[in-house]
Amino acid sequence: KKLKQFICLFIIFSALQLIVSAEECHIPVDDYLVNESTVFCPGNYSLDDYYWDGIIKINADNITITCNDTIIGPYNYFGGIGIYINTIGDNVVIDGCTLRNFDYGIYVYGEPVINNITILNSDISSDFFFFVGIYLLNVENSTFKNLILKNNIYGFYSEFSNYNKLMNNTMANNT
Repeated sequence: KKLKQFICLFIIFSALQLIVSAEECHIPVDDYLVNESTVFCPGNYSLDDYYWDGIIKINADNITITCNDTIIGPYNYFGGIGIYINTIGDNVVIDGCTLRNFDYGIYVYGEPVINNITILNSDISSDFFFFVGIYLLNVENSTFKNLILKNNIYGFYSEFSNYNKLMNNTMANNT
C-alpha cells in the first residue's frame, strides 16, 4: 500500500513539475521587451522585425535570457535585428539562442559603455550572407564563448569596444 501511495505521489509531483516548467517559458514575439530573466520556449519562430528595433529587446541590467531549443528568424527573409541591447544591459547573459537570417543577429549599442555581456552556446548564422552576426559598439569586459557565426558578411564586428574575450567560437564563410 505504501508503494502505491509513493507511486501516486511521484506521478502527481512529476505532473506538477511539467506544468510549472511549461508555464515558465515564454514565446518570442516581435518587440518582446525583456525586463527580467527570461526562458524562451522551444520551437521555430518566424518573426519579422517590422521597426528594425529588435525582435527581443533587452531593457534591464543583471538578467539572463535562456533559449531552450529556440530558433528565431525572419518570416519574410528581410532581416532586421534578432536581439537588441540599447544603452541598458550591463551584466546580461544570452545563452543557447539560434538566430537565423537577420541583418544583425545580436546588436549591442552602448551609450554610455555597456559592461559584462556574456553570449554563449548560440548559433547566429545566415543562409543568404546578411550583414552581421554580432555587432558591438561601446561594449567592454564581455565574453563570447561557444558561438557559431557563419555565412554573414561580418561574423563578429566590434567598434570602440575593449577588454572582450572571444573563446572557442566557430566563424566560417564570413566575407
